[in-house]
Order: sequence, then C-alpha cells, then structure tokens
Amino acid sequence: MENCEIRALAIDLISQNLRSTPSDLLFLLLYGLDLNQAEVGSQLDCNQSTIGRRHDRQIAKLAQALYLSHHKLPATTQLSIEILDEYSKYLKSLCEDYYVQVVIDLLTSVKPKSTIVNEFIDLLETHWEFRFKPGGAGLTKVDAFVRQRFSTPISHLKNVPS
Repeated sequence: MENCEIRALAIDLISQNLRSTPSDLLFLLLYGLDLNQAEVGSQLDCNQSTIGRRHDRQIAKLAQALYLSHHKLPATTQLSIEILDEYSKYLKSLCEDYYVQVVIDLLTSVKPKSTIVNEFIDLLETHWEFRFKPGGAGLTKVDAFVRQRFSTPISHLKNVPS
C-alpha cells in the first residue's frame, strides 16, 4: 500500500485530525512513548478497555477518511471490513513512526543534557496539558526513551522509579 501520495494523505490526516485532541495524547502515549493500553489507562484514569475502544474508534475513523480521500469517494461510501482492516494496519504502523518522531523532535529541542529528562517531561506535560503520575509507567518509559536515544547516564530524574 505504501506510496508517497497515500503516505502524505495519511500524515496530513493524522496531523489535522489528532493534533490537540484527547486522541493525540492517547496516540502519543501509545505510539510515541510505547506505553501499553493498561499503562495509558492508568495515566488517564480510565480502564484498559476504554483505551482500546478509543484507539480503535479513532484508527477506524482515520482509515475510512484515508481510503475515501485516496480514492476520491464521497463520505457516505460504506467500506468493507477487509478494507478498513488493511488501512487501519497501515495507519498504526505510520502512527508509530509519526509519534516517535514527534517525541524525538521535542526531545532534541531540550538542552542542556544534564537536565534533559526533567525538561522533556515538562515539555510533554505542557504541550499536551497532562501530568504524568509520579513513579508511573509513563515516567519510566520517558526515562528509558531518553537514555536509549542519547546513550548517556542521566541523573536527577523527576520521580522516576529506580
């Protein structure tokens, strides 16, 4: 399915339809920080099944919009489950790349490196108007992400469990 036109359409749909919405934060936590649904639910004070339903509903909406836009079909067109599944799988893999890049872009804007984790956490929390739970999986994943990305020891972490 991958071609430049469909990729550009998909990225445009993601950036237009998810940015600055509750789904944007959900996708950031799932894809950008690689939290699982239970960990995201814990951060957002809801259960894992709610996270799964929200994610699946948003992916299905994006998949339908992508297919209709790519094939220049009217919004009332009904799609088969097979087509929605194919486009959903494509969007999920694209979201992994997209949100990791969002996180990397934010991460690389933070300096100096001695305080990078705390500043990066503050940046994430400010941008998405969201607070990580102290000692939670989100902070642990942020720490692991930063350490992996920069391969340097980082001290004075913000409530990150040892």
